[in-house]
Parts: sequence; structure tokens; C-alpha cells
Amino acid sequence: MLFSIVSHEYPPRMSEIFDVIIWLSYTLFVMVIAPIVPSSTAQKGILLILVLSVATVVLAILQSLNIPIASEVIAPLYATERHMQDLTRRPTATTINPNIYAQFLALPLLVSFSLTLASGRPEASAWLRRRAAFFFTSFIFTAIGVLATYSRTGLLINILGALMVIALILLTGVGSVNWRKRIVAVSSVSFLVAFVAFLSIGEGIGRFSELTNPMEARSLQVRFDKWEQILPIISESPIIGYGPSKLELNSIPVSIIDSGTLAWWFHYGLLGVVSFLGLMIVIFVLGTQTLTNTRILDKSPVGWSAGVAVTGWTFGSLALWPIKPLPQSRRVFTLYLILVVFVIAIIRQEGDDKGSDST
Repeated sequence: MLFSIVSHEYPPRMSEIFDVIIWLSYTLFVMVIAPIVPSSTAQKGILLILVLSVATVVLAILQSLNIPIASEVIAPLYATERHMQDLTRRPTATTINPNIYAQFLALPLLVSFSLTLASGRPEASAWLRRRAAFFFTSFIFTAIGVLATYSRTGLLINILGALMVIALILLTGVGSVNWRKRIVAVSSVSFLVAFVAFLSIGEGIGRFSELTNPMEARSLQVRFDKWEQILPIISESPIIGYGPSKLELNSIPVSIIDSGTLAWWFHYGLLGVVSFLGLMIVIFVLGTQTLTNTRILDKSPVGWSAGVAVTGWTFGSLALWPIKPLPQSRRVFTLYLILVVFVIAIIRQEGDDKGSDST
């Protein structure tokens, strides 16, 4: 991003410099905080995220019921005017729009889902078993929150992320055979319940109908048209792009590219695309190593669940990056990096054993 700013003729605007500062802050946050956070603090932080996420779902439900304090007092502090008009059908909780809220909930949903699975292990501690009902309730609440937003992006991220997590658990052989059989059973029931809920949400189902035949979806056709216009323009400066400024977009027929990959390629060139992909792949590998580490599953199931969430969310986001401008919200990405910090801290302190199968 910094290279892109200094390599183009026009002077950078404050918003573009601010983006560089934000990304440098992300880097420093992970580098400085991850090595000093105690494992116990990291685990408490993960549980706090679950509690606060459930609280936001309660707020979203109150907004959908048009309770004044939720819809008239709290919602205007966050939601855009456009989404305020549709608040009772697509609540935003404490975010700017329902799509961002669904992406936000994808992280705690995967955490609570994996903790529910972990609490069913024969080797699970008494502490974990006593809280199994809370973890399952958190999973149900966050799933309801995602469905209530009618967000196609949020739904796909959760489905793709959960499928990747389940596949990794089953294929890598982490945990006992009986526990993995339970995972298949619990996952099947969960998807069945979600499908029934999906069919019962009424008028919002029309937003999801395009997912059954995506190649004929109107929204995807609009994207295809934009991509046909933007690709020849990108090909004229494929390596360094056109810079972070949106001023360049004003001179071409496409004001919104509607593709995370093409947007980064247009602004930052292949250098920017490779850099961001490299970052996400490294984080995905980190999460995968945590998910498949039996020692961490035994000693810190809460930390293991954060690794599950990081793995699932990263996979879902990367899978949708070509057709969606992800990451779309600094708040969502910050929560994601907080979990990454917690995972690093727990790996260092709970999984660092030369005699184990840790990474």
C-alpha cells in the first residue's frame, strides 16, 4: 500500500495515508501483544467475545421486534439511514449494516460450534462439560443472528468455514474415533436445524433463492458485466496497479468493482494481491496447525476453538474474495486479528512441547 502511494503521481489523500497507518497498527498489534498475553488471559478473552456476541444477538432480536430502545435509540448510533428503514426485517445490532454483522458473527459462531464439539469429548474436563449448555446456547443464538440478517455473504462464509473445519477434523484424525463420529452426528443435526430455520424465515428467503442457481443470479450477472469492463483496464497496469485513490475510478465506467481480488489488483497491482493472499494463507496455516494439534485440544479447548474459528473464517473469506470485497469492515478484521493474537499466545504456551505432535 505504501509503495502504491509513493509510486503514483497524484498526492495521497489523508484517507489513503490512514489506511497505511491502520495496517501498520495491525502488524504492531500482533507482533507486540501476542508474545506477552498469558494463555489464561487469552482464554478469558475468547469467552468474553462469546458473551458479548450473544448480547449483540439479543439486541438484534429486539431491533427486529421494533423495541424502541433498540431500534430508535441504539440502532441510529451505528446503522446507516438506508438500513434503518429495513431494521425490523434485517437487524444490524451494533454494526453499520446487516452484511457486516453476519460476517462479524461468523467468528463467535465457529468458536461456540467448536466448543460444543469439544465438550462432547470423552476426555473433556469437568469445567468444559459444565459449560456445554452455554456453548450450545451461544451457537444457537449466533446462528439465529446470522440467519436474521438475510446476508448471503455471511451465510456462505459460515457454511464454507464449518465444512472446512469438519473436513480437517475428520481427515486429519484429531481426537478419538468415537468423538469424530459424534461430530458427524452433531454437524448433521445442526445443519438440519439451520435448514428448517432457513425455510421458516418467511419473506427474507427471496434473498437466498439466488444461491440455488448462482450462475443465473441477477446480482452475479451485474458483477460479470463490471468485471468485463475492469479487466482490460487492469491489464494495462497489472504489476503496480493504479494506486489506492478512488479518484482513478471516476475516470472509468466502473465506480464499484464488487470483487475483493479485482479491487486489490486494480489499486495495488499483483504486488498487493500476493501480499494480502500471503498474509491470509499464513493465518490459515496457523489456524490449521492449532486445529489439528491434539495437545492444545487437551490442554486448552477454548484456545483450540479460536484456532477453529480462524481456520473456518479465513477459508470462507478467501473462497468468497473473488466475488466479494472482503475484508469489508475494519471492526470484523480487528476481531479476527484479536483471535489470531489469542491463538498465537496459546500455541506458544500450551502447544510448545517437543514431545508432542504440535507444529
